[in-house]
Amino acid sequence: VLTGTAPVVALIDTGADSADASVDFTGEGTNDGNGHGSRMAEIIRSTSEGNVQILSLKAIGSNGYGRVSDVVAAVRYAVMAGSDVISLSISTDETANCEGLTEAILDAISKGIVVIAAAGNNGRDASLYVPGCIEGVITAGSCDEDGFILAASNYGSAVDFYVPSKSTSEAAAAVCGTYCKGGMDAVAEAFDGLGRSASAESAAVSLGSLNEGDTVCFVLPDESGYFHIAGPAIGKTIYVSNSSMGIPYRHPQGSN
Repeated sequence: VLTGTAPVVALIDTGADSADASVDFTGEGTNDGNGHGSRMAEIIRSTSEGNVQILSLKAIGSNGYGRVSDVVAAVRYAVMAGSDVISLSISTDETANCEGLTEAILDAISKGIVVIAAAGNNGRDASLYVPGCIEGVITAGSCDEDGFILAASNYGSAVDFYVPSKSTSEAAAAVCGTYCKGGMDAVAEAFDGLGRSASAESAAVSLGSLNEGDTVCFVLPDESGYFHIAGPAIGKTIYVSNSSMGIPYRHPQGSN
């Protein structure tokens, strides 16, 4: 499909208006009526420093949802088209009927194609989500500029890299572009060491340095609420460890 010398990234998403070539699997047409895929394409181009050709494979509709069968068809097409990288800034829970998707992705990897996926934005173990949990996939989670995992980012042993970003979709796109720029060496240089996990002991030290009247929020596993203690805090950011998982959450004071 694309004949240039730069790596070809098959971007499986909602479409990408700036793509070098496009194919639609949804029946909506190749245009991006959602904006997600176009944002991912921009990140890929920027982080690759222009060393990329983007093949947009639209398998997600304008409403942000897609059929697993369409994603499978897009992965198969990416392989047929000779793509170097497959970018999947999407996720679904593993209870969905994803055997065909897993098979298609493993086939792509066996043919030497690099598959990069988002860990998911559910604040849960990434091993519960496809495609990030599939063996051989490079899975990206999100962290802040200080390297602390975002509360919304999925986490765990399935995550290969954490990237400073607003979402794991953006994180996967950044890994994709960085790979196109310089391979896995460039990816490791940029993102190794991020996604630090604070221990309960280090959290206790942080709490010990608080002033009277500061507000502290603990995010507990499988709970949607926050626990607030003390009065309002002014201009502080507190790092607190999840007591069961040892995962740090950065919570700006005064927000919910």
